[in-house]
Amino acid sequence: MWAYIAHCSFIKGWEKLPQSLRSQLSSSTLSDLSQFPSDWPELELLPLAATTATVPDTDNYASVSIAVLTTTSRGNVTINSTDTNDNPLVSPNWLLTITDQELAVQGFKRARQIANATGITIGPEFSPGPETQTDAQILEYIKQNLVPIHHASATCK
Repeated sequence: MWAYIAHCSFIKGWEKLPQSLRSQLSSSTLSDLSQFPSDWPELELLPLAATTATVPDTDNYASVSIAVLTTTSRGNVTINSTDTNDNPLVSPNWLLTITDQELAVQGFKRARQIANATGITIGPEFSPGPETQTDAQILEYIKQNLVPIHHASATCK
């Protein structure tokens, strides 16, 4: 399988959440999204020739990860000492808002759509597995397995 997906780690895509999933968002989330430019993508698609899950064997695995680009949660950085050798307190506050939670869940569903639409899937979903179906189950999985990707450079607004 590696030969089919090895190049995918260099492929990325950006998109608006498809209407079939957008229709599941609350009115408050849709209102939050309306504050972004109309052509601004909400999701980044990140296919990976790997998995972040612990695998029990040596089979090959692939993942379709999603990054939410229109987050509304805001973290903070607090300087807690006059000594510059002391690290600041950093609280990213990921998934703090309902908007971010809804987008993460719908993004997860989008990742599943993509994974299930490809011609390279040769077995059942490994992680989290097909038993994870409800929005609450999906959100809990996301919270337990969130991996940040970012290029932080400052705390300016």
